[in-house]
Amino acid sequence: PHARGGERQSWTPKREGGRQKRGIRLSGMNLLYTPRELPGSDAASALSPPPHIEGLSSESEREEDGDAAETGHEAYLSTCRQLGITPCGRWARALSGALEDASIPHYGIGPRGAVAVGASLALNECLRSANLSDNRLSADGAEVIASALLANGALQVLNLSHNAIGADGCRALSQALCTAEHLVSLSLAANGLGDKGVNELMGALLEGGAMLVQHLSLADNKIGPMGASDLVRALHDEAGGRTALRHLDLRWNNLGHSGAAILAKGLLAPVDAPVPSLVQLDLQWNLLGDEGAKQLAAALPRASSLQLLALGHNNIGAEGARALAAAVASLGLEIAGSDGPSVLEALSLDSNPLGREGVHALIEGLESAQPSCPIRTFSVNDAGLVPSDRLYERLESALA
Repeated sequence: PHARGGERQSWTPKREGGRQKRGIRLSGMNLLYTPRELPGSDAASALSPPPHIEGLSSESEREEDGDAAETGHEAYLSTCRQLGITPCGRWARALSGALEDASIPHYGIGPRGAVAVGASLALNECLRSANLSDNRLSADGAEVIASALLANGALQVLNLSHNAIGADGCRALSQALCTAEHLVSLSLAANGLGDKGVNELMGALLEGGAMLVQHLSLADNKIGPMGASDLVRALHDEAGGRTALRHLDLRWNNLGHSGAAILAKGLLAPVDAPVPSLVQLDLQWNLLGDEGAKQLAAALPRASSLQLLALGHNNIGAEGARALAAAVASLGLEIAGSDGPSVLEALSLDSNPLGREGVHALIEGLESAQPSCPIRTFSVNDAGLVPSDRLYERLESALA
């Protein structure tokens, strides 16, 4: 039976471009990537368990027996019976058409249960969003679900975070990034990917595929500069055009200043290809330091698509703040070699040791950029100032 657990995150609806999105509050800003958040082979393999799971007949065998399931709901219940596991009531109810959004985190589904879930997803026509986080799926479970996604045209948002998928699971998920046209948002946070996992995940893209997923979370995966390099290489498609990826979550990784430099030059303001496409980039908790802040600052004026940048908890001090202040001062201006002026609307520097000197420099940068500065949200909470410091009033005035 699937062990039942409590919810981890609360979600609030938000609209962008007429389509309903879902966002999560973070550091006082609404990040639109959706961390509800797959491995590629043919559709039939989605209905077959990994080799070590015995006792489940294939789709063709069921058809021969005259017992082929016609809906995702029927496929789920029949597969659970074959495997001898208790169906998850919430998942079954959602598959019956009662819900478009199914959230079953912490149910202990495991690789065997994933076979039933995969069988249902391959035939799903009603679910638009599925949260399968923290279900011990492992690489085998991820492979089954990923194969199902390639056969399904309904699911748009998938959360596979906290499932110990690892690099092996990413190998199968790679194909979904550039084949599952319906999939808009994918979260693989906290899956032990490392740089090797990122390389496997980007495999299909590195071989010439085009990124179709718009929201990707790779948070808390021990990704370093090598992983950042593979990300950049994968997103430089062969045509040099604009990729689909808009929101990238890289919180709680090990990028350091070297990783920041790679992302700044390759994604925020690439000098060759592709055209900048990122709208939101979250780099909180990445050991960036002052040097990393300098690398990002150098790219900001030419980052023509970026609207939100989160740099909290990165040990950025006054030196990094001065570099960012100089970049902020030039925002909104036409920069030679860029695709247009910066559209950065929100910058978060929460929980960094900026000190009064650093905050003062940032405010001066904002003031000098007016009236053309696009920034409307500027967060410097827990920056070493007392709550009553008058610099906060000056900051509010600069943003008014």
